[in-house]
Amino acid sequence: MSYWSQPPDEYEPVPGTIFVESKNIPLRSLVGFKIHISVDPIDVRRCAELVLPTLRLTYLHHKVVGDDERYRRMNKTDQRGKFITVYPGPAVFAQRVLDWIDPLL
Repeated sequence: MSYWSQPPDEYEPVPGTIFVESKNIPLRSLVGFKIHISVDPIDVRRCAELVLPTLRLTYLHHKVVGDDERYRRMNKTDQRGKFITVYPGPAVFAQRVLDWIDPLL
């Protein structure tokens, strides 16, 4: 299945959650940084189309809310704003992620 106009089979559902995660990119480390990317629900599709290809091309494990309706519902809870979660690991990689994504947003 394709999520957010990304290639089919790039993402798989995270059981028991509203997220899908990059299934072809392994989680490198259980320690280090975690980056949450938030977006206004009106811009969710545009954000996904800009950020997700960059995360795939830079081979960074990440998860994303599966669709815009789920994101709207999640934003009414204490988990609001966690549209995309990136797991870069150590600080040096976290800064690189910010350097790649910030110009896109």
